[in-house]
Order: sequence, then C-alpha cells, then structure tokens
Amino acid sequence: MENAFFVGVTSPILATKKAIEGLMAIKAQILERPIDFIVINTDGLVAGDVAIKYKTELIKEIKPDLIVGMPLENELEQLIANIEGTPIILVESSSSLNPRNPEKRKILREMTYTRYLKDAKLQCYPMSQIVIETKVAIPKNQEPEKGLLVGLYASRNEFLGIGVLREINSVRKVLKVQTAVSAKPHRLVFGKVFLNMKLQEIQD
Repeated sequence: MENAFFVGVTSPILATKKAIEGLMAIKAQILERPIDFIVINTDGLVAGDVAIKYKTELIKEIKPDLIVGMPLENELEQLIANIEGTPIILVESSSSLNPRNPEKRKILREMTYTRYLKDAKLQCYPMSQIVIETKVAIPKNQEPEKGLLVGLYASRNEFLGIGVLREINSVRKVLKVQTAVSAKPHRLVFGKVFLNMKLQEIQD
C-alpha cells in the first residue's frame, strides 16, 4: 500500500460523503503520475435507498469509462436503473463466494487491529504540535479501556497508519495514542470506532 484515506467508521453507510472524498483524493494523487488505466474496486454496499444514492453519487464523481458489476442474483437491478451514460458489463459472481455476516466482519476487523498494532507503543503528542481534525471531536473524558480509533498523517497527506487514543492529559495538553507508527505525525483524524484494551470493538 502506498497511501490510504482514513474514513473512521466500519461501513461506508455511516460516512458516505467521507468515503467519496477519500476515493477522489486517492484518484487525484494517482493521476499525477503516468498511468494506463485505473481499476477501482468499490465496496459491496448496493442494497437500499442510502446505498443507491451513495453509489450513484460515487459514479458521478468518479466518471468511469466502464462499470463492471458482479451481482448476487438481482441485487444490482435498482442501482443499474439509476445509472445513465456509462456502459455496464455484468459478470457472474464466483460460486465460491461466501458472504460474511456482521459478526464475522467484526471478528475479522478485530484480528486486523491485533495484527497491525502488535508492536504498538504509547506515544505522546502535544496538541500544540499536531493538526487535529477536528478539535471539536476531542472527547472530554477518555477512558484508557475505551479508546477511540484515530488516523495519523504526515505533512503531505501521506497516511502513516492508525492508532487508538487512550488518554487525554488536559493539564499538559497531550494526547496519548497507542500506535505502531514511529514517525511523528503532522495530522490526527478522529474516527468513531471504540476499542478496548484487547482491541475489540465496543459500543459507544
């Protein structure tokens, strides 16, 4: 992975505008170099009014030359009916495809947190030395056992990695973040996912 965009949630349905913003930012960066073509593998959110609105807005922003759909049964009919002006090819889905339920997805995410943060250390970031997006998102009370997932960026919007906000020292104005990122970040973005000390997702 060369770069990424931190959306801060576990499903695009919770932050559709942010997901589109992130995809367009990555696309713009890619277009700065000589390329032959771009393949964008979008998420599988296609059912329901919110999903249809999200995907049609995404297509409008991306302006693709071709759309390839891999539907399960007739799940793309409503979405296709809302797409105008772009050629669409439908490809049969793999017979070995095994859809994941929400609990399975949660377990896989937690395994990824554990793998990614296995060498994490508690880093202290003075609020005066880091750009916080947005400052109104800073929790008033941060319990270490209920950490908030954050994204860390370098000065040129290069994604450094994720971390978990474990403590806020309001006296010293310092954020204590559990992260495997060793470089000093320029910008910190708050997510909306809470993790306990075992890196398991917990409800707000």
